[in-house]
Amino acid sequence: MIDNIIVTLSGIFISIFIYWFFLGKKDSTTIAGSEIKIIVDGGYSPSVIQVKLNSATNLNFFRKDPSSCLEEIVLPDFGKKAYLPLNQTTTIQITPQKVGEFEISCGMNMFHGKFIVKD
Repeated sequence: MIDNIIVTLSGIFISIFIYWFFLGKKDSTTIAGSEIKIIVDGGYSPSVIQVKLNSATNLNFFRKDPSSCLEEIVLPDFGKKAYLPLNQTTTIQITPQKVGEFEISCGMNMFHGKFIVKD
C-alpha cells in the first residue's frame, strides 16, 4: 500500500518537473533602444530582444566563450553574419523593415536567439 503511494507521488512530481522544464520556462524579452550589448557565453544573453520597426539598432556582441561554435553569428533574415573575436565587441547594425520574429544563431546552428520586431 505504501509502495503505491510512493510510486504515485513520484509520478506526479516527475510529471510536474517535465512540464516545467520543457514548457514552463520562458525566456524574458529585453527591449533594445538604439543599441544593446549581447554577451556570447554558452549562448546569447539576452536571447530574446525586442527592437522597433524601421529603427536602426546596433547589436554589440561581446564574446566570452572560447568555443569555436560561437565564433560566428548569423542573422539570416537580415542577410548578415560576422566573426566574433574572443573578448572583443563586434557591432552589427540592423534596421528591421517588417514586423515579426527573426532567428539568430551561431555558425553551426547550435545556439539560438531571436529578435521580435514591433511597430
